Amino acid sequence: MSIETKEGLFALMEEIAEEREAARPIVEQLLASGEPLEDIEIPEGWRTAGMVLELCEAATALSDANPICSLQLQLICISIAYDIDVSYPAIIVARLKANAWKEIGFTHFVQNAYEASFHAHNTALAQLSAEPALGYEQAKVVLRYGSVLIFGRRHEEALRLVESTARIFAEFGDQDRVAVAQFAAAVARHHRGELGVARKEYESLIPAIERTGQLDTLARLYNNLGSACRDLGDRSAAAECYRRSKAIQLELGNLVQVDKVDWGIARLMMVDSDFVKAEPIFRRLRSVFLARRMPDDAGEVALDIVEVLVATNRLSEAKDMTEQAIREFREAGLNDQAITAVHYLRDLLSTPQQARQAVKRVRAYVEKSKTEPDLLFLPFEP
Repeated sequence: MSIETKEGLFALMEEIAEEREAARPIVEQLLASGEPLEDIEIPEGWRTAGMVLELCEAATALSDANPICSLQLQLICISIAYDIDVSYPAIIVARLKANAWKEIGFTHFVQNAYEASFHAHNTALAQLSAEPALGYEQAKVVLRYGSVLIFGRRHEEALRLVESTARIFAEFGDQDRVAVAQFAAAVARHHRGELGVARKEYESLIPAIERTGQLDTLARLYNNLGSACRDLGDRSAAAECYRRSKAIQLELGNLVQVDKVDWGIARLMMVDSDFVKAEPIFRRLRSVFLARRMPDDAGEVALDIVEVLVATNRLSEAKDMTEQAIREFREAGLNDQAITAVHYLRDLLSTPQQARQAVKRVRAYVEKSKTEPDLLFLPFEP
């Protein structure tokens, strides 16, 4: 198959489109069957570029709601992509492999498996770097990789990468992706602890993100802005941002992202000492995050629940929940200082008069440790 001429390129595009049409009902049936995907045998008829694209698209749609199934689909995708090297031009195969690895990286990110996500994104970039004509596609992967680095607590590297992609997208005249890259840079500054700067950047980006027509991105922006406003003490602005974010995600049917907004709303309730309303939200979210194998997020929610339990004088339950948080943070790879801080909290929960101050101090430290990994934990002195 050759793409050296315009006619050859069009013929190849038409062939892949036909392959996708043939693959679509197969993928739909595969998902509807509910059968385990781990050891599935790949028939010869599935070994097409169109099947790779359809599997990848289906897997991407499941990344948030069902990351386990998504990852299984993506692994089938990768297997096929590596089995069709000689059937298509090298540039097509490189793009297929890179796209599959990028989506694997995103699913690992959803599950808080940041090191695995870094590896997958780097593998995607290695595939694209072999084809100079795929520079624009490479920038798209770098933007996604930079966004993952933020949550992996590598903020300086993340900021450098996402800002570099903004310049590349500007050269291509892609103002929509320039805005998305600028949003990612604002998130990096937010996670680095620059709340005031991040808030201003979020607010200034609202018109640009609205122009992109990407409602999910707009909802995420409002959710981040809500969190920044909450931590800056602007309760009313935070509540309005969360309201807007949740309304958009409900309209889109993105129930997983609704959960993330609800997390922010529950934390805002804590600011108002409304523990009765906040607790059931935290407990529901914790169950959801555990079911999706998201130990980092589940551990953070556990500390939120500990604060509720301490505030409502249920210290025995708080101690049990702290033990669970320690296990989840170890699984998530939280740094040793943060683990020490949570251990300290567990030991202090037997002293009622100190517990409320201790839980606030440790929760604040664990959150800060994500933006300042070298931050020293200093125990609370009564």
